[in-house]
Amino acid sequence: MNAVHSFKTIKSDNAFYMEDFEVMIMIMSALSWRRLNGKIKLYADDEFAKYVYDNNLDFLWDNGIDLKILSEPRENINRKIFWAASKMDVINDMKENEVHMDIDFVAWEKMDDVLNGDFDLIVSHFEDVNEFKCYVDKEILVPPKDYVFNKNFDWNFPAINTSFIMFKNKTAKDIFCKECIRYMENNNTELPDSAQMVFAEQRLTAMALKFKGMNIQTLSNVESCQNNTTNFTHLGGLKQHMKLNHNAKEHFNLACANKLIKSFPEYVDKFKQINCLKKYF
Repeated sequence: MNAVHSFKTIKSDNAFYMEDFEVMIMIMSALSWRRLNGKIKLYADDEFAKYVYDNNLDFLWDNGIDLKILSEPRENINRKIFWAASKMDVINDMKENEVHMDIDFVAWEKMDDVLNGDFDLIVSHFEDVNEFKCYVDKEILVPPKDYVFNKNFDWNFPAINTSFIMFKNKTAKDIFCKECIRYMENNNTELPDSAQMVFAEQRLTAMALKFKGMNIQTLSNVESCQNNTTNFTHLGGLKQHMKLNHNAKEHFNLACANKLIKSFPEYVDKFKQINCLKKYF
């Protein structure tokens, strides 16, 4: 079972930079998948690819690095608001039965039994739209001009966490991408806490898929993810905590370095050549 990572940088006046812990978890994500499940590919824009090559990280993706799909930005999507819009272009390019993982998601187990189940798509977990503040009320959302919500959508249906997602068929994949892109195109209204982006990718798509009768399965549930009792790791909101807490960040980085050395001894020489992480190896 093959997987992909994707990363498109957000243009700014500053040079692109990743936190050490972000690089650590990305390494774990790629190498753990390769050992247990299959090959992995990276979709990147030129700036992220340069960062990868400059830091000798390109060995991570044994299925290559694709620079074509993310090289031409969509001019009608506001990247500041819809910062993860590029994921739709990647998923459109992916084959069915390929996994898209965020670079901060790690699968620590073989996935064959789970991914061979009977479903149209599988995601990390469901999220109750009434419990997560990022999912704002319908009345607060601002869709683009001429966009009208389907009156048959179920606004009580849970959102889908797409840090891990796989489609079994093109129909489900097309519903997901087309509805999300339709909401993002020519939409320049920003809301706090990335509410527009999170809605488009994780709640609107879930309602559209449910309306079309798609069978959505999950790897786990919110409680297991929050309590770290699954065979998956997703940093998610913890990234912001570590950015603000130096001690937590350093503890995490050292723990990751030790785990990488013990779990993947065949790559120790490669780890030592990663320019941005040399102090840990």
